[in-house]
Amino acid sequence: MFHRGRRLNISRTVADGPAEQETVIRDNINWRRHRLACPFYREDWKVEDGLYRCICLMGTPPETREEQDRCMKARTHCWRRKKAPSKAPPRTGADIA
Repeated sequence: MFHRGRRLNISRTVADGPAEQETVIRDNINWRRHRLACPFYREDWKVEDGLYRCICLMGTPPETREEQDRCMKARTHCWRRKKAPSKAPPRTGADIA
């Protein structure tokens, strides 16, 4: 993209909380974004062979209705990239010396 004679470098990032994350798929302004859905979830409504196409900017689109529901409920992060809680035992006063 050019702006007043110089080339602008545009990276593929999506704001995800306080930091931006690099995406696998380039975002398109024609894709529908949902305010309450995952920040990487998009829908393309201009599809000839169906009602709409689900798009994930991270490259992992929902394949079932249950996965799509999880994408629609995860407002601030991707539910697939959510870190698993650590299984470390709780520390007691005897452990701290």
